[in-house]
Amino acid sequence: MPLHCGPDGELRSRPAGFGVLASLAALGLAACGGRTSSGDGAGDVATDGDADADGDADADGDADVDRDMDEEAGSCPGPRHGRAITIINSSTVVQHFDVGEPLAMSRQTSVGWEGFLGWPSCATVCNECEPMFCEPCDPTLRVLQPGESEERVWGGQIYVDENLECDWEGNMLSCVERVDASAGRFSVELCYSSEYVIGEEQFGSCHGTEGYVSPATLDSPRCVAVEFDYDPCVEGSVEIVMADS
Repeated sequence: MPLHCGPDGELRSRPAGFGVLASLAALGLAACGGRTSSGDGAGDVATDGDADADGDADADGDADVDRDMDEEAGSCPGPRHGRAITIINSSTVVQHFDVGEPLAMSRQTSVGWEGFLGWPSCATVCNECEPMFCEPCDPTLRVLQPGESEERVWGGQIYVDENLECDWEGNMLSCVERVDASAGRFSVELCYSSEYVIGEEQFGSCHGTEGYVSPATLDSPRCVAVEFDYDPCVEGSVEIVMADS
């Protein structure tokens, strides 16, 4: 079965025709009603307190980085690091989130917050130029019981969509360019809900039944965004907490 690497690092299939434009649209922060806090929902944005390269967090919480998102990052003296993103259900009820595009990412630039593709999804990556085939599957929700958690890993790369193409055995393929992210202020957002709507089955689930529900979509989702300072030369982690409404 044709497979691709999902955002959690597992091999999985995705619906054919689910292109980069759809992925980027799913990443828009406005799609979930903006960023809210994981606490009282008053609109504040939580931070995880990741330190800068010198070990101290920025005093104003902003990284003074005036670079385009697709600019190549500088090298590190050691290995580059991404971020382990842990999704925690701290509420008293079962919560759900979309398996297909669970996390929306953005970066603070000189002109404001800009969303970007943090995982290649079902797109061909120009750097390897290998065709990506995706089997169709029904929309699926991940189920997290109270107290459960799940980890996703962002590798520290930005996937740039600029109507690019690469040559695969004489065939030109549409693709996204993988670029190492440079240091700056980032945000990751998750939309979740304790309620969902069952849809009509068409293709079947690509994830089984244990810990998942399909076909289903979120009903009245709540979105929480967490900002963090990212330095590719420093290890760090981010926590996104699902709270009671």
